[in-house]
Parts: sequence; C-alpha cells; structure tokens
Amino acid sequence: RLYRGEDYVLSVDSHMRFREGWDDYLVARILRCPDPRRAVITAYPPGYELPHGRAADARPTVLVPGGFDDSGVLRVRGRALRNVPKLGPDGNDNVPVP
Repeated sequence: RLYRGEDYVLSVDSHMRFREGWDDYLVARILRCPDPRRAVITAYPPGYELPHGRAADARPTVLVPGGFDDSGVLRVRGRALRNVPKLGPDGNDNVPVP
C-alpha cells in the first residue's frame, strides 16, 4: 500500500487528456503484469489541438536523449515508435475492462 492506503497513484500535468473509462483501462493493464504490486505504467502522450483535435501522428512515443544543454543537463525528447502493435477497430488494444 502507498502513502494513505491508496492502491494506485497517478501523476499527470495540465497537458493530459483522458478517454472515457481510462481508470478501469489502466487498472486492467496493471493487473496483467507479473507482479501488479510493483508495476509502473508510464507514457509520453501525443499532442492535440484544442478543443478536441488529435495529432495527425498519434503513434506511441518514447523518451530519448536529446543532447546536453549549455548547463550540462541532459535534455530528452519524444520519438514516435516505428512499429506499432495493431489495435482493434475501436482504436484500443482490447484489454478487457472489468
């Protein structure tokens, strides 16, 4: 258990958008892990245009080294994955949601 007895912790910033049922979807993903108690799900979300637009290239992204800045701090950037698993017709990976 975590800080105040929560089963899960979610950290987001103001750039996140959520789909309906996002919480059940993430819990289902965690429960598929070999040891759900130690599981961490992380993402670098795709961009979007207000109010409801989606980025033209919404492939999953990973963070990669982008170089060092003038202060010697390593900067990171997002890079879209080249090979993306096939999704169902509804655009999701069809993980069963309780």
